[in-house]
Amino acid sequence: MAKEKIKNIRGKIIKSWTFPEYVKYERSREWYIVFSIIFISLIFYNFKTNNFLFIIILVMLALIIIESRRKKPMEIKFSIAENGIMLNGVFYDYNKNLNKFWIVYNPPEVKKIYFEFKNMLRTHLVVPITGQSPLDLRDILLEYLDEDLEKEGESTAEALGRLLKL
Repeated sequence: MAKEKIKNIRGKIIKSWTFPEYVKYERSREWYIVFSIIFISLIFYNFKTNNFLFIIILVMLALIIIESRRKKPMEIKFSIAENGIMLNGVFYDYNKNLNKFWIVYNPPEVKKIYFEFKNMLRTHLVVPITGQSPLDLRDILLEYLDEDLEKEGESTAEALGRLLKL
């Protein structure tokens, strides 16, 4: 009964694919040496200036990087349906939750769909395009959402993260 109700809410699934939770970059030995030098320098500087909160943040960042290196990224399932999109079982209605979308497609590095939420506390959702035609996805989404033609690239934070392999 519950599955039928969910199916009625989301409508027919039009496109569906999976993608990794995060990109697992290959990092060279030099990357780790440079990262360690910067990390130790920042720790030392913040210790000298008594900025202990930033030291805690730096240690947490290092632990996250180490843990992400050890762990295999989880596969995320994404679907475009008649009434909304679904990300790992969480449904976002076109009319209630989503405002607009845009596609950034600069292969091989950047192949993503961005969804902007109506809720101001949630900025946007980024979905990697894997094994899908961006033109087909654009045609499908244009039936349900407006496209933001002013957005042409990925965010600065995402570009910096990709460049620094974080």
